[in-house]
Amino acid sequence: MKKVILIPAIVATLSMTGLTVVPAALTSAHSVHHTNRVSTKMKEQHIYLTVTPGMKLGPDGKLHDAFSPANFTLVEGVPAKITIYNYDNMKHSVTSPSLGINFLAVPSKKNGAPGIATYSFTPKKTGTFNWQCIYPCDMPNKQWSMSHFGYMEGKITVVPPSKAVQDIALTVMPGGKLGPDGKLHDAFSPANITVEKGVPVHLTIYNYDNMKHSFTSGALGINFLAKPSQKNGEAGVASYTFTPRKTGNYSWQCIYPCDLPNHQWSMAHTGYMLGTIHVE
Repeated sequence: MKKVILIPAIVATLSMTGLTVVPAALTSAHSVHHTNRVSTKMKEQHIYLTVTPGMKLGPDGKLHDAFSPANFTLVEGVPAKITIYNYDNMKHSVTSPSLGINFLAVPSKKNGAPGIATYSFTPKKTGTFNWQCIYPCDMPNKQWSMSHFGYMEGKITVVPPSKAVQDIALTVMPGGKLGPDGKLHDAFSPANITVEKGVPVHLTIYNYDNMKHSFTSGALGINFLAKPSQKNGEAGVASYTFTPRKTGNYSWQCIYPCDLPNHQWSMAHTGYMLGTIHVE
């Protein structure tokens, strides 16, 4: 199926929306303090984490277990839903005593089929807090990932409501997701996301494939490039900011040919190189 035929139509739609899209960086809070502030604009925030076993390159030249992303931002006083997609057959956790959280990444039961778990909590204080996996992992490398930030350790930054941002991360896994045909296919993890209307979305795409992909939705006026990986195990990273202006369910797709060994199967199947953006 030649998805590239859709490019002119998508570009035309983008030009009609008038939506401005610019790169942006997250705001960090460095001092910890307690307040009673609650956002009057943001009702719920979503965070998506993917466990990539033996996929991320370390400075030692070896491939290690890692969370993607390892660092993320939350908004104080706003209920958060944390969804973890674990492609490893071992359990992992996101544990931060300072924030009072201990979330289990449910093990995968079949290669390419992630274990999925969602947790809810409300961050009550601003600041930057460490988290770590408390279960032995990265075993072939003597648990190296467990003592190195960016792998099985990371930071959670909680900002005040006045600096509210929706921190959404997507990971492109080449040949990483099992299909109903029994084959492994290129896929975004996750393919379906939820965001809130009127609140800026900071979208980061971690692409472990050496080919370019896109996150394109003509209906929302977005067309973001997933920067190709330049080295095995080093994700190409690109960040974008946009603000959804209308509620509803909107499809997105990758407009570049991909999943080539499988005749571009992923490009025509939801949950792989197609998905849904739910704006509430």
